[in-house]
Amino acid sequence: MANNKKPQVAAGRIGQEKKSLSAEEIKRLLLLKTDEQAASKGTDEILDRVNERAGLINDEQGVIVSNGVPNGYEPRYTTRFYAPIFRLLGLTPSDEKFSKKPMIIAKVTIYLIYLRFPAGTLKKLWAFNPKVNGKRLYKHFQFFTALGDVSWEQFMEDAIELMNQCTHWDQFVRRFAQKHGKPWQAHLFDKD
Repeated sequence: MANNKKPQVAAGRIGQEKKSLSAEEIKRLLLLKTDEQAASKGTDEILDRVNERAGLINDEQGVIVSNGVPNGYEPRYTTRFYAPIFRLLGLTPSDEKFSKKPMIIAKVTIYLIYLRFPAGTLKKLWAFNPKVNGKRLYKHFQFFTALGDVSWEQFMEDAIELMNQCTHWDQFVRRFAQKHGKPWQAHLFDKD
């Protein structure tokens, strides 16, 4: 004798009175429940929590990065910054002003300077200063407030000082990572 009973579910778990529900009613209630959750999915409270987790809402960023209007341009990265990078990487500059630099220099600059700002700052800078035809219209530092400028100067001076103490790139990266609590991969045969 086959058991042809309809599934018995305590509907109180789904938010209804306790009674026996058919399989079709259970499906309908479950679908309604998913719609209820989706209705609150885009609320400000939930989006704020998501943004906080992503590091996009940070009180310090409002102080470090301006409201998206770039300041005037004045060259700030000088040969004092680029010469030690080229020396440590074993690169030869194309001219004495370092006007043409390989792409690795941009990545090094981001690592040494911009990743030292609070989490999410670089993302905010990228949002204000997107690439257009492969190039950015402004320099990231043009979006800093006075406090951001002070931090930028300090980060650059720290990097220059440490680069001048090192003889090769791996030594510098290890010391930089140790000093600033960044992860780094030790080489099996470190020279220093």
